Amino acid sequence: MFQNESRRLAWDSIVLGIVVAIILFFNSFLWERSRIARQQSEQKYRKLLEQSSDAFLLLDHLGHCREVNRQACQCLGYKQSEMLDLHFEQFLAEVNPRDLSNSIS
Repeated sequence: MFQNESRRLAWDSIVLGIVVAIILFFNSFLWERSRIARQQSEQKYRKLLEQSSDAFLLLDHLGHCREVNRQACQCLGYKQSEMLDLHFEQFLAEVNPRDLSNSIS
């Protein structure tokens, strides 16, 4: 009886090891597919952002500029490196609404 239990425990351990290996492989496979999908999505987003004829500003929850496209830089008269990390009030305070409407048209 003890020998049968020992064999069964050994067999259960082998099966458990195989199941864990399959789960780890499948998890790794899904993670890689997810990473590739995120990368492709980000590339589409960046392309859309840069090719847009509209000004685009992405602000964080505190109002600091985190992303800006070329059109926004042209409209507001800043370089991209100057706008990043600025609080939106800093660059909007300097903008004359008439100048802004002229640069848009």
